[in-house]
This record gives sequence, C-alpha cells and structure tokens, in this order.
Amino acid sequence: MTPNRHDIWSGPIIGYGDASSMSAGGRFEHPGNFEYDPQAENAKRASKGKSPKNRSPITKQHSRANSSAAGEHKTAKTKSCYRTKINILEQQLAKAARDKTMRADAAKRLRYLQTCLMRLTLALSTHTGDAEEYLNLVANFPFDEGYAIIHEAGCVIVKSDSSKHLCLKAVASESKLTLGLSGGKNYWIHRVEATCCDEYIGRTWHIIDLW
Repeated sequence: MTPNRHDIWSGPIIGYGDASSMSAGGRFEHPGNFEYDPQAENAKRASKGKSPKNRSPITKQHSRANSSAAGEHKTAKTKSCYRTKINILEQQLAKAARDKTMRADAAKRLRYLQTCLMRLTLALSTHTGDAEEYLNLVANFPFDEGYAIIHEAGCVIVKSDSSKHLCLKAVASESKLTLGLSGGKNYWIHRVEATCCDEYIGRTWHIIDLW
C-alpha cells in the first residue's frame, strides 16, 4: 500500500519514546479489513458475567400486570380530567343563562321605573301643593305588583322585591324636592330637582333636570 501523507496510520508516534517494540517516529501497522462478530462478542461478555439475564415467567407476568394497571390508571385519569372539564363547561353555560335572565329582568325593571319617573316628573310640573302633598302623591301612585312602597318622614322609596339597589326615590327638604332613580347609597342614575316658587298665580315648582 502506497503511504499517503494524510493517512493517520502512516504518521509518527509522538510522545511514546521507546515503548516495547516501537520507538518514537515508528509507524502503526494498518489494521486492514475488520469484521465484527456478534457471537464472539456475546461469548466474551458471557465469560465476564455480563450476559443479559433471562427473566422468569413470573417476572414477565408481574411486568405485564404492572403495565396493564398503569394503562388503566392513565385511562381513568384522562376520563376524570375530561369529566371535570365538561362539568366546568356546563356550570359556565348555566351561569351565562342565569345572568342573561337576570340582566333581562333588571333591564325590564329599569325601563318600568324610568316610565314611572317620567310620569311623576310630569305630575310635579303641574303640582300646586307643598312637598309633603307631593310625597303622598308618589306613595299613592299605582305601581305594579311586586314593588314595595316605603313612606318615611320626608322621603318615599319605591323598590322591587327582586332588586337589591335599584329604586325610585322622592326626597323633600324645605322648599326643594328631589325625584329620581337611585342605584344605591348616594348614587343617582337619573334625578330631577324642583324648587318651590310662590308667584302671583299661586305655588309652582321650577324643575331642573339633572341627568
């Protein structure tokens, strides 16, 4: 074989010095064709005690049982997760349907009280009595069933049984009347204020619309 300067087998041995039968600057002998014999390799490993161990039938049976149990556990866990997601979805759909109904009912109550407010404001614009007489008029207004009328000193509150905060409120203070829709403590959705004016034609109420 013609030596090739790029052949790793023909290069000098660097750093070995005089080692057994080769010296520094000697050459490796090219190994030629090399064939791997698996049987010989297995025999060699068996002689060293590294041969693969044969599992007994009982061990194999236990392994199959463990594998089957693991598969069943995984399937049960997947079904449980799927059932949980379905339950969450059903709960959210039920809540959405309930909220839709509640919003529709709340919108209906709001429209009804707005209509009552408009009519009571019109009545106030033609009212010629004092504030207490107007509060009595509000308390005797023909509200629909399901609306409670609370008549206190200087105040009338009209509220639906199914509403927590929304109410129609009329408040009198000296020569001023406040009428409007309230959404809670000190919160007005819409209100009007009227000031009593004693003119030559009689008592009238000057209304200021405060949206």
